[in-house]
Amino acid sequence: MSIIEHLSPTVTICHGPTMEEASRTSMGVKWCFKCRTRNEFQWVVMSPVIDWNDEATIYAAMWGPTAYSECGNCKRHAGELFPGWVYGEMDE
Repeated sequence: MSIIEHLSPTVTICHGPTMEEASRTSMGVKWCFKCRTRNEFQWVVMSPVIDWNDEATIYAAMWGPTAYSECGNCKRHAGELFPGWVYGEMDE
């Protein structure tokens, strides 16, 4: 599927880039608030797939890599965070 889809002369849809898993690191066993069990969590980094012959995928790579935690049981993201909490900037 193309990243840029022209539906008409006045309507264009820009899909996000295709992403692939770049790395997966263990975060240890944590409580998952979504499936309510203790499970191994993984920190997963996804990066855009770039086709150097397709200019649209090169531009779409500006989305950059994204990272999230994943529960080993329910596979949902950020399950170790208390409900209503989100990841923010960390103090160094």
